[in-house]
Amino acid sequence: MTDVAARRGAGGEQLLTHWSLPAATAAALASGCAYVALHNPFTSQLTPPCLLHSVLGIYCPGCGGTRAAYDLMHGDVVGALHMNAFTTLLIIPPALFGLAWWLAASVGLNVPRFTVPRWAMWGYLAVFAAFWVLRNVGPLAPYLAP
Repeated sequence: MTDVAARRGAGGEQLLTHWSLPAATAAALASGCAYVALHNPFTSQLTPPCLLHSVLGIYCPGCGGTRAAYDLMHGDVVGALHMNAFTTLLIIPPALFGLAWWLAASVGLNVPRFTVPRWAMWGYLAVFAAFWVLRNVGPLAPYLAP
């Protein structure tokens, strides 16, 4: 089955377009953001407790991420940095950049293709690991813990 055949229905009508998957992803992310924006994670339990924190008593890199997203959606950048600096600085901006890139491409603007170099991915993983360690031990732990 070819790629074109996979995208056509029994009558030959086109089922998916080139932007269907990104649009569905954007819609899912938007609905998740709307839910977090409307339900305060500081006063209600939006997500299950972190298993790593519950069992071992240490913070994972994602601990505080939902609260950071909530703070950002309400304009509190300092509060978001306090809840989870990694999410605030290294996950949300690239996600917004990717969304803007996709929107520009979907309306027909000529946007360049980009690839992430291997060294950047390893650097990202190194920062991820360093954040995980530093938020649990050492002099920065009180400032990096949610």
